[in-house]
Amino acid sequence: MRLPNDLAVCPVTEWNSRLENRSSQFVTFHISAFTLIELLVATAVGSILAAILFTLTGFGQRSFAIVANDSQLDAKSRYALDLLSRELKQATKVIHLTTNSSSKSLALTNGASGIGISLTWSADERTLTLDETGSTFLTNKVLLTACDQCNFTLFNHALSFAGGSASLIPATSLADCKVIGLSWSCVTNLGKITNRLSQSTEIALRNRVD
Repeated sequence: MRLPNDLAVCPVTEWNSRLENRSSQFVTFHISAFTLIELLVATAVGSILAAILFTLTGFGQRSFAIVANDSQLDAKSRYALDLLSRELKQATKVIHLTTNSSSKSLALTNGASGIGISLTWSADERTLTLDETGSTFLTNKVLLTACDQCNFTLFNHALSFAGGSASLIPATSLADCKVIGLSWSCVTNLGKITNRLSQSTEIALRNRVD
């Protein structure tokens, strides 16, 4: 049997050296893994980060709900204020006023158009309702919900001055009323957070007749 040329010409020692050189070319792979302590530390850090993320997410959701609730409450109050200002100022006179702890009502009439205006607040239902007779647009329309307080005040057109400030003088009778004072307070509860919105205004009866 004939040996390869390189074996034929090389001594045994040189052949062994070549074999050692070739074996040294093989790559040795070292497999590493987490120790138990490293695994426990990583688990603890991951749990802490997950708890922080969960807390921030919950806080963000509650904040968004609070802002949305405030915006909705403010939008309803502004709508009620705009609508009442437009409707009540067209009235010619006040014909009825009832105030007690459970309900309050205010009735006006517009002699020019023949429309009767009735504004009712119910403490039990916590609502402020507007109803117009002779009109199909505003029939038992609920203007406010979650309304815990509502007040109707009648003023004449005269002013009193005290302490450097001016204020309207209360009317002595329905016929004496020329300005209507309205105020209300709406309260909503969102979990442990209570939102309160108060509004007040004075509306002059521009079409009032004696």
